[in-house]
Amino acid sequence: MRPSISTSSVSPLPHTTPRLWLHVALGAAQGAGLWGLIELADPSLALPYGPLLVALMYATAVAPSAWHFSHDGFANARTRIGFALAMAVLFAALGAHAAPRVIHPLHDVFPVSFAFVSALLAFVMVCLACGVDVPRRRIVYDRLFEIAWRNAMLVAVAVAITGLFWLLLWSAASLMESIGLTIVQRVVNHDAFQYPVTGAVLGLSIGLGLTRPEMHATLRRFWFALTVWLLPVALAFAAVWVAALVFTGVEPLFATKRAAMYLLWFCALAVKFVNVAYRFEGEAPAYRPGLARALQWLWLTIPVFLALAGWALLERTLQHGLTTDRLWGGLVWVLLAMYGVGYAMSLWRPGRWMHTVPSTNIAVAIVGVVLAAALISPVADTRRLVTADQVDRLEHGKVTPEDFDWQYLARKTGPYGRDALTRLAAQDTGDTRQQDIKRLAAAALADSDTVRQPPPQLADARLDATRRIPVKPDGQTLDETTARWLADPAYKEEDFNSICLVEPQRCALWMVDIDNDGERELVVMSDDRGSVQALLYIRSATGWQRQGRLGSYGGRQNLAGWLAAIDRGDVQRVPRRWPDLKVGNQVLEVYPY
Repeated sequence: MRPSISTSSVSPLPHTTPRLWLHVALGAAQGAGLWGLIELADPSLALPYGPLLVALMYATAVAPSAWHFSHDGFANARTRIGFALAMAVLFAALGAHAAPRVIHPLHDVFPVSFAFVSALLAFVMVCLACGVDVPRRRIVYDRLFEIAWRNAMLVAVAVAITGLFWLLLWSAASLMESIGLTIVQRVVNHDAFQYPVTGAVLGLSIGLGLTRPEMHATLRRFWFALTVWLLPVALAFAAVWVAALVFTGVEPLFATKRAAMYLLWFCALAVKFVNVAYRFEGEAPAYRPGLARALQWLWLTIPVFLALAGWALLERTLQHGLTTDRLWGGLVWVLLAMYGVGYAMSLWRPGRWMHTVPSTNIAVAIVGVVLAAALISPVADTRRLVTADQVDRLEHGKVTPEDFDWQYLARKTGPYGRDALTRLAAQDTGDTRQQDIKRLAAAALADSDTVRQPPPQLADARLDATRRIPVKPDGQTLDETTARWLADPAYKEEDFNSICLVEPQRCALWMVDIDNDGERELVVMSDDRGSVQALLYIRSATGWQRQGRLGSYGGRQNLAGWLAAIDRGDVQRVPRRWPDLKVGNQVLEVYPY
């Protein structure tokens, strides 16, 4: 697939005047549709058709947007509408796959990374489709470049104009409210007004932007002129850094624990600056011949950056296994590696300065679309890959059951993680390690609360974990009613669920008569990374009721120290230095500094 390259400064897009009213109407309909679907997705409704709702949301968001941003990208209106509908169907399928099984307020949630990747994917797909020369069956780089930059500017301008519009509207509503006309404020703050109006303003902003194609070219040239000098600076820094690395070694870099992120960000900026300089040269030479040639050689430092970034990613993955962040980081690394190697090839192939930029950019766009689509689809869902890798590490002894991140599997990997936890919790073996895995998996699955009525084995696991929590002072026991109350999924204290049910040894239950009324209160204590969380409950006719927290105003709190003092009886009631005051109907307390 060979791109057609043009160095002309004239836009290759066949400009047609957009219909503003259609952009406005479509934007308003898009906003109204999203509002209606979001109302249906209210967690309080607990509707059992999450995939359908999310699929419709994706289709509603993508179809009008694809139509807006494909202006002048197709030979006729029918093809443009067909493309928008095809995009809606494709992304509806992706949304249905990523959606939670049930729209529910608890941990069965939609992965935010999927929505972000879907937005980027849709943007690139629109640009690629508009850059295709159908008669010649090829992607024309000039068209792809123009469409991509035009659409990027349209997004920025539309968001800015819409923000200004709402700033004006809220200011006007406040002015009306200041003289007693509150109805404007109530209307402006209502979702049923905000969604359609926002969509209409975005549509109008995009339509107005499309009427001024020369503005996009002017802004782009201005931006390129401002940033073209950043490439020599970036590559000079890169050369100095690589030279210094020979003496410092990679240990300080890897010790940051963020080596891959630092290196990939720098490479991404370098790629951006190369594209600016390459297209700038199409209009006028960006650099003198000597500097241009030097920059081509200095570009060879970027593959060194990418090799180190890949090494850092691999090291972290081997140490701690796959996570969704590392998978997305791996995708970014693959694409940047293609940029780095593809641009470097210009050194050994005759042609204009950095002449491999167009073909490399097209190849990266196509590969990026394929890989990103796979990672948010059933083909290679990141949650499935992560779950398989993490469970494999656990089952092959690369991580102990106590050190395994059960909460990540329960809350961050969707149905794949919960299915894996269900399998681990149901295994039947006499091996001690496997029994620990079974217990911890059952506790994590019960804690995730993704099902309305947990299976009996999960309820038993919660109760078993609760019974193993130490009770203070020594000799006290937990009555069956209190144990079942704590083990009930309805008891939703985050610290208890995420710490005590998984690691009971990090918690304690203290039965103590704090107010000297002859009745013992219950204090639920947990050690959260060296900080004690202590919740106070009193027994009432309807069961235990929370009254507050225990804590000190100064000094480091330590659960081990608390328990040692309780065991040796070093507990005293300290009268308050300052009593409360009741002023009228209000009770005032003195809070010490």
